[in-house]
Amino acid sequence: MSKAESFQPVGVALFGAGRMGSVHFKHLRKMTQATVLWLVEEFPEQAEKLVAQFGHTASILSTSQAEEVYADPRVQAVIIATPPNTHEYIIRNALKAGKAVFCEKPIAHSVDKVKELYEESKRQGKSLFCAFNRRFCPQIRDVYNQVREGAIGKVHMVKTCSRDPPTMMPPGYLEASGGIFLDSAVHDIDMICWLIGEKPESVIAFGSAHDESYAQQGDVDTCAVMLKFPSGAIGMLDISRHAVYGHDQRIEVLGSGGMLMSENKHEKLLTTWSNKGTMVPPIYGSGVTRYDEAYNEEMVHFLKAVRDNEPVEVSGDHCIMVMQIALACKESIKTGTTVALN
Repeated sequence: MSKAESFQPVGVALFGAGRMGSVHFKHLRKMTQATVLWLVEEFPEQAEKLVAQFGHTASILSTSQAEEVYADPRVQAVIIATPPNTHEYIIRNALKAGKAVFCEKPIAHSVDKVKELYEESKRQGKSLFCAFNRRFCPQIRDVYNQVREGAIGKVHMVKTCSRDPPTMMPPGYLEASGGIFLDSAVHDIDMICWLIGEKPESVIAFGSAHDESYAQQGDVDTCAVMLKFPSGAIGMLDISRHAVYGHDQRIEVLGSGGMLMSENKHEKLLTTWSNKGTMVPPIYGSGVTRYDEAYNEEMVHFLKAVRDNEPVEVSGDHCIMVMQIALACKESIKTGTTVALN
């Protein structure tokens, strides 16, 4: 490959112009590594607004016209930011058409389906990247690097806190998303296993639904999870959808030689002291703003992997493991018991 060819942008089709689709479009449009050729959306008028907002030239298709994307030889990669229950179908079609795939979690709603899709990825020789974005946050990446460098010795415990501002869940939420463990806790499971570097032996979870809209759909909105690892390390997840004060995102790693903490990020870095007290700016109010840099970095990573034909960081085996743990959490809450992980 010539030097000029190695810097050709990756042709991209983005599926979904909603909340996450808008985030990815915002970053992709500024990247020299990619050219957004197609924007595929169930409601094309939503895609038209997004394209007009940024003055972009991407062509718009409805989801029923997606075959045009798969048949387009210019498209090297498909970015999926559609409702979770549509992921499996789009991934399968994209891979069979010879496209690399970047997909928001979850890849699918069952372990068997996730395995099938990674097997298809391997058969086609095309990357399938599950977007566990938090590990691409520079602050969290620094925690990981220090753990790997032995800065705090042997890891004894990793605690994550992930609390979202209150949101009323619409009818059909559980069926579409898979519930709190597939929709939210997978990020924490990913980070804890990534930081410790092991697969847990067992899991126990507890949960409650304080909001009737969750209870009516058979889900919880507040939960605690404990993971036991072969080395003796323990992982603890604290998850809530009732953080009225903002998007609470903290990590603590305790080791034999000390502790690392990743604290909340604030909207401003200005703290005011006066005779009235101390005033600290609020923390970010959503994951979209808190992890904006991480969304950009994960996309840069994926595009480089596609362009250079390199493996993506989040492996199929790791993604399957995270799915197994998330489903075991659901089983633990249902049965009230510790679930062994084979």
